[in-house]
Amino acid sequence: MASYGLVFSISDNYGEPPPALKLSELLTEVRYELWYLNRNMCIAIVIAFQSTKTLSAKKRQEKYRRQTRSQSNSSFRD
Repeated sequence: MASYGLVFSISDNYGEPPPALKLSELLTEVRYELWYLNRNMCIAIVIAFQSTKTLSAKKRQEKYRRQTRSQSNSSFRD
């Protein structure tokens, strides 16, 4: 099941992206909107994201299930 969330962040450091955009490196399905209020302030709203860590954990879990299924099937045949 996908996990979704909303991140709202403001950056007042000139030239630096808001912290929410730094999260995008760790996330998939990132959609964001940027509003530049002035040259020193930027607002980012990041919506609809899914953690890649969650995805990789699910992949590992599924791989483990497949391995145990194939092992149990082969031992059953023997």
